Amino acid sequence: VLAPQSNFETHREISAWVLGAMVARPNVTVHVAWTGAWSDPPLEDFVVAQLRHLNVDVINIRSSTVNGHLTANRLGMMSTGYSSDYRIVVGESVLVSATYNWGALYTPLAQLV
Repeated sequence: VLAPQSNFETHREISAWVLGAMVARPNVTVHVAWTGAWSDPPLEDFVVAQLRHLNVDVINIRSSTVNGHLTANRLGMMSTGYSSDYRIVVGESVLVSATYNWGALYTPLAQLV
């Protein structure tokens, strides 16, 4: 897992991802690498490459850039993402991405004010 900031949301989502990985592969080994930033493309590329050296074949990328996914694809890894559908740019090596449509909630609430 390429993880940006250590906070409740990130820990919760990593835990959920690990549980899903354990269903798919009960003997899975999970490595978490913290970057300390939501967006640091050079560091993301470096972390993905280092995780590949640990024989990681599927990576969950929590940052908000496409760079880690592109690097994972180039290195023959599959990835899952956060905040955008990275399949549009990267292709089929991105298995799934969590995306949120906050406008469906916030627009009606803002119109009430």
